[in-house]
Amino acid sequence: MRAIRRTGAGETGTERGESLIEVIISMVVIGVVASAWFVTYSYETTGSTLNKHIAQSDTVLRSYAEATKTAVRNTCTPTNGGTPFTAQYTAPSGFNPPTTNDPTCPSSTTVVKKITLTVTFDGTQSRALQIDVRTP
Repeated sequence: MRAIRRTGAGETGTERGESLIEVIISMVVIGVVASAWFVTYSYETTGSTLNKHIAQSDTVLRSYAEATKTAVRNTCTPTNGGTPFTAQYTAPSGFNPPTTNDPTCPSSTTVVKKITLTVTFDGTQSRALQIDVRTP
């Protein structure tokens, strides 16, 4: 005599649920999607931080440029061309103190001197700004 299998309403008796391979494939798909989301979020955070540092470095350079122009106005005269000047500026935390390529007074009142200011942040990234100074 044959055993009769009872099934619930609407079941045919051939549906047994998910197989092991279906569960594994689903887990792999979920893992790939989660990894892609994590990588995207990580790059977004890194890009946002770099953008913030670049904007801050521009502010540091402009502030240092103003300090440099003030130092030239206060130090340089028409008769002391080549005299070194010192800009009084303190860089915010996370930035190395800005540097000047040639911190000396222009040789005369008719000479416009180009000075390059450079600031370094994150240890390796740097930004530069070129300004014109003249003896007052």
